[in-house]
Amino acid sequence: MSFDAMKVLGLMVAIGGALACDDEPASRSELEVGEVDGEVDGELDGGEHDATEPAEAVVEVDEDADGGPQEVEADVPDDGAVDADGGAEVDAGEVDADDGEVEPEPRACDDFEACDEWPDEAGICPGTCRSTDDTLRCAGAVEHGVCHALPSRVIPTEAVDFGAFTVTPVSWPQDTRVGETHDLVIRVDNDGEEALTIPFRWKTPDVFSFSEVSWEGLEVISLETGQSVLLTAKVTAEKANVFSVGGDIIATFIFDEQAFEPRAVVRFAETEPIACGADYFPESWCGGEGCHESRTYYVSARCCDEVFFPGALCCDDSDCLGGGACVDGKCVFGVPALASADAAPIGHQIVRLVLVDSHPHFTDPCADQYEEAKHEIDFATVESWYDDLARRRLGRDALDFKWVVTGGVATSDFLTGPNWWSDYSRELDAWLEARGCALFDGAYDKVIVASSTVELMGYGGVYQGDGQIAVFSPYNAYLLAHELAHAFGATDLYLDLGGTLLYPADLMGNQLSGPPHPGDKVAWGEMGFADIDRNGVIDVVELAAFPDSLAVADARAVITDKGTIEIGWEFRAVEGGVDKQVIVPRFGVKVPVAEASFEMTYAGRRKVVVFDDTQLDLEAIERAGVIEVTITASHRFTDRDWARRALDLSETLQVPVSVAR
Repeated sequence: MSFDAMKVLGLMVAIGGALACDDEPASRSELEVGEVDGEVDGELDGGEHDATEPAEAVVEVDEDADGGPQEVEADVPDDGAVDADGGAEVDAGEVDADDGEVEPEPRACDDFEACDEWPDEAGICPGTCRSTDDTLRCAGAVEHGVCHALPSRVIPTEAVDFGAFTVTPVSWPQDTRVGETHDLVIRVDNDGEEALTIPFRWKTPDVFSFSEVSWEGLEVISLETGQSVLLTAKVTAEKANVFSVGGDIIATFIFDEQAFEPRAVVRFAETEPIACGADYFPESWCGGEGCHESRTYYVSARCCDEVFFPGALCCDDSDCLGGGACVDGKCVFGVPALASADAAPIGHQIVRLVLVDSHPHFTDPCADQYEEAKHEIDFATVESWYDDLARRRLGRDALDFKWVVTGGVATSDFLTGPNWWSDYSRELDAWLEARGCALFDGAYDKVIVASSTVELMGYGGVYQGDGQIAVFSPYNAYLLAHELAHAFGATDLYLDLGGTLLYPADLMGNQLSGPPHPGDKVAWGEMGFADIDRNGVIDVVELAAFPDSLAVADARAVITDKGTIEIGWEFRAVEGGVDKQVIVPRFGVKVPVAEASFEMTYAGRRKVVVFDDTQLDLEAIERAGVIEVTITASHRFTDRDWARRALDLSETLQVPVSVAR
């Protein structure tokens, strides 16, 4: 159902509770449906950017990626299915112990541990209790009270010998605070045997203001043999620079086209509201004009154990209201964390990659060219990143890919309108469908279109929602892994200063090169390898990868003191006789008493729709004690035998109604 249609019905939809709210402020990658931000941000319907149309689906975007081919050759079996250890495929809920590995002693897992297998009825873990301690700590270096995941490059201020003369810092503010004034004294010595005439100029950023400047108007420094001159001024710190790598320049002095740059650390003034250790910080910060484009800003921050983390939302779970878990500084409220995701990284995934305007020798647009493409497109590294994630967090492989690669199509073959994703993908799909190999007919778990002509807003890749990805080039394996991670529920970490300081080495922080593999900060929890609900079981263990049946569970309705009724439920699946959670991103809802029938897309566990008292008679519903709701869904997935399956559900429920006033 579109947002316009929802407005016509007067329907208010809330996901996960009474109000639909993000765990962090709206950014380029996360905006609520229908929300308007000052930038071209967020949830766009399949990449639709027409300002006259409402936004409907999350779009995840990523930085320019290296478009050149990588040299690693993908070692993939002929059918494209990969099992990283070369043996039998392993489900997320099964144990694949190495030969000689000691069997763990069954026990109840402690706090901040979770079982990597399904516990017994007494809560005893038959597998391994793995650490899920995701409390925010600085894994790198603490500099000037700020956490840097990667240590800064310190640039010292020291004398510089320019050959015929030497420039020496005599006095300067090495470490100061905003508002403090210091002497700046620079000495220039003629070390040669001849008199010197040195062309001179200077410039300064806006970190310090200058007064009593001795060199005002000076353009040439004349020195006799052995003579020295002092350049003096009063400098007052105006802007903090503790977030800058290596500190900031006080001024640039240019002697005969050779630069001398004394540097200083400027801390924030003690009047700032966040006291952290020996330092003080603002609640939000912008590094100057264009700070959002350069991502030198933050709107949230935390002080954890006397260390400042710009961009963080939490130190631990107590900072996450509403039952969320703090994972590496971000509040995660469910798996998958991204509402437009369509699966978890478990089970089998068939991914079709369409190469547009390249490989002209792939003449048949429906022929699978994987065997040839695997020698130039680094599928193995994509698979390896996910294997490493699962082995590190779960102790075994959890996900296998099968790649289908097609080409034989040029933009001029199909595109007649704009090149935004909604138009581009629709016309490409129609062109391929006419030739017998449609993209979006349910044959694939994910679709990646590699094209230099689709609009990507200057990014290397964009996750369009619903398992659809567009990339400029397919040759950066970590870009493909990053975009797939969005489809599995991970969010971007590079959108503010936190990306630079806290997550620069992580996949979702836009580290798209290696080796080694980029890290998995935050993403490991958002995609299901932590224990977000704190029930002692790793989240992916509770998810059905190969469900046998589908049902609606825990349906209930609540009349609130806000004059609304919230109707909520979740989907459950049976897998191998075990009742499990299941990710069902697309579903339909019909509420006859409200004369409402609509389709929704939301990947989260708990589905909630909200109606107000202008749409239905709440008093009558309260008297009845129930409300009739019909829920429909068609859950498509790839089964154990690599066949595509669909579990269809249509269930009419008399949902019990309670009152919370």
